[in-house]
Amino acid sequence: MASLRTLIERHEVYDPGEKRFLTLLQQAGVLGRLNEKDAALVFAAHREGSGVTNDALAERQAEEQVEARREERRGSQTTGREALPKNSRDPDGRRLLILARLAARTAAQDPEVQRSREAYFGTPEGRVSWRKAGELLAQVARGGGRLKLVNFVRRTGRVIARRYEWTERQAALFLLAGFAPVPQTIRTSVTVNVAAGPRATITVTAPPFVAHQAVAAAFTAAQRRLLGHRRPRRISQANLDLFDHVSPRMAKFRRTLAKRRLAVAGSSSEEVLAAIRERQPTERELRDLWRSLREACPDELRRDSPTRMRRDYEATERRLLPASYVRAITPARRPGPSGAPARRSRTA
Repeated sequence: MASLRTLIERHEVYDPGEKRFLTLLQQAGVLGRLNEKDAALVFAAHREGSGVTNDALAERQAEEQVEARREERRGSQTTGREALPKNSRDPDGRRLLILARLAARTAAQDPEVQRSREAYFGTPEGRVSWRKAGELLAQVARGGGRLKLVNFVRRTGRVIARRYEWTERQAALFLLAGFAPVPQTIRTSVTVNVAAGPRATITVTAPPFVAHQAVAAAFTAAQRRLLGHRRPRRISQANLDLFDHVSPRMAKFRRTLAKRRLAVAGSSSEEVLAAIRERQPTERELRDLWRSLREACPDELRRDSPTRMRRDYEATERRLLPASYVRAITPARRPGPSGAPARRSRTA
């Protein structure tokens, strides 16, 4: 039998919406009908339907690993004591390097750093090599290492990280090897909160001396990756009002359909899993839905046909919401009468 705590810990569930989904499954008695393997498949199907696919998670983890390796290269670190490179062609990067060297020298004289290094190395000037520092941190990450080392890099590292606006790993590398990070000129991050609607956010971090054109270019590049098209497209007020009117009814329709299919599922884990995977409405169910939505729609939002109304809604959905989320909630097209895939309506 699957355990709620085991699923949360094994799949690193932090999102409130995902925790709520698993809790509802437990309260409905579904988890009690599944073994751990099938419960994991059910949760993966839920993530896929929410836009958090395995590919998206793997891509996010790969980006984080690449970013971490990029920040930990020797070329992006400084002790503040090595010779400056000559003839730099990047003036903004040069400014960041000078500021990082200043932070490294200041942190080296920090009383907290000196006391901790003296307790661990026996001298305030104690250091290990870059490679040795990486090996020690790898031991700590695996749950090993001596207690003295763990307290040194974690307890003191947290204090130093908050004080100098570093990550805890960057602070640990500085404590062990004396290397402070040189920040990137411009850094962007994208977050999609599926439980909030979904709500997407692009964060651009840049020092105050960077040209505003460079910041705008970095934001545009992140925007293209998030939305899935080259530039933001204008959405008419009529289509926005239509989306606002229809979206809660569409969400209710999907929830009702999922509950109905789950209710008729058999007792075996395979049948429950099949019901979860078949949450997406069929084309026939959608045609009936759009016909009823048009009949109940206010006159100012009503279109001349259910097809036109659906087309305007889906076009607005693609322009308004993150591309990964739209792909996940859009039902797969069923084959046409001749066996060929049905044609999709063109975007207005």
